[in-house]
Amino acid sequence: MDFVDLDLARRMEMAEAHACRACAESFQQQHRDFPVAVQEIAGSFAVFAGVDSPVTQAIGLGLHGDVSDTDLDRLGDFFRSRGAAAAVELCPLVPMSLYERPQNAVISCSKFRTCCFENSPTSMARSKRRLLA
Repeated sequence: MDFVDLDLARRMEMAEAHACRACAESFQQQHRDFPVAVQEIAGSFAVFAGVDSPVTQAIGLGLHGDVSDTDLDRLGDFFRSRGAAAAVELCPLVPMSLYERPQNAVISCSKFRTCCFENSPTSMARSKRRLLA
């Protein structure tokens, strides 16, 4: 049986973060006048693609080391300056101190999610082919 560790969680979260970023950037290419923004903050991607967009969030926060008070302020400012709530998708494997910091009044955790993965020779071969393509 395999257990999810920080390395696997980091890879899964960052895959979603990159997809979220790509979605926002692709939308901007189609709608040049729409205010899309992407900023890397403390190893995470903060993405804005409209106040009500499901991709307007930060993903990956806390997965790459400590998050400073300045980082949290920058994250809050990124969303607040665009009129959006600072929604953050936090991985349950980030340090508990990130949940307990007073600055977290600036951000709101938008969701916790459970992911399933298949670790079989067939799924591994498919994944390698996709990565090499």
